[in-house]
Amino acid sequence: MESGTDPSGITKLVGGNPDDARELRANLSLFARRADTPNVRRLVSDVLAGRRNVREVFRTPEFEQLVASRVANIEAGLDQLNDEERAEVWNQDRPRTSPEALESLRAPYDPPAEPADTKKATVWDEQDFSQNSYLR
Repeated sequence: MESGTDPSGITKLVGGNPDDARELRANLSLFARRADTPNVRRLVSDVLAGRRNVREVFRTPEFEQLVASRVANIEAGLDQLNDEERAEVWNQDRPRTSPEALESLRAPYDPPAEPADTKKATVWDEQDFSQNSYLR
């Protein structure tokens, strides 16, 4: 997708590199799935759908606050690595994530329409597994 036809602004943000755009989309999709804030999930979903510009969303207070907390977690994790592990994290020559893996991460994301604490019945809730125990 050309940067001029990308309403999300992702292609332009990464300098037109399609691999970087694909990776950023995958990261944003994963970020949205893991966000505990419905507002942030909606903002990122709008970017991925091309309804909002990524730079605009990156500047919102909700997004900035969530990113700051995530960066603190990353810093704490990096502090736990030894020198060799840390060097591998920053190694620019390590293999890129495969396009297939990125595609699986950026599967369409839609924020939940109902509150997250609403429990939905699953197939597991409807079946009686008492006679199927493997612990005998």
